[in-house]
Amino acid sequence: MRDNDNKKTELFIFLADKIAQMSARSKVIVTKEDDAVSTQTINMEELVARSHDEADTQIFVHAIHAVRQGSKATMIKASDTDVLVIAVSVLPSLQQSGLQQLWVSFGQRNNLRWIPVHEFCLAIGLAKTRQILFFHAFTGCDAVSAFRGKGKKSA
Repeated sequence: MRDNDNKKTELFIFLADKIAQMSARSKVIVTKEDDAVSTQTINMEELVARSHDEADTQIFVHAIHAVRQGSKATMIKASDTDVLVIAVSVLPSLQQSGLQQLWVSFGQRNNLRWIPVHEFCLAIGLAKTRQILFFHAFTGCDAVSAFRGKGKKSA
């Protein structure tokens, strides 16, 4: 199993380097181990957040950086509901900094959906947006299987 982990790490490093060498119209930033690489020259100091052990939260370090650099719309690719829940919870603070649209490309292949997080937050309201992380921790996160007899789907 250890050998597979090393191969995955090598593959991620290889792919991050290739992405950084792409010529893209938009700025693409990829985390590479404890570092970050980009398709454009940018100050990477803010992006290397050593306090974020989970990729789920590191993604939003990148989102905050993009907003500070003037981005009005940001897209995040994810296949984990935790990322979507975090996106909903941090959107109000990103909007205060100038973000207008936050999109999450969620899922894989035939199940891929583009979720307009900004529209979702508007529909559920600010109170629920602020409480969603707490609720998710008790009902739907990876570490909790059920909340007082209610499974993830029924909660």
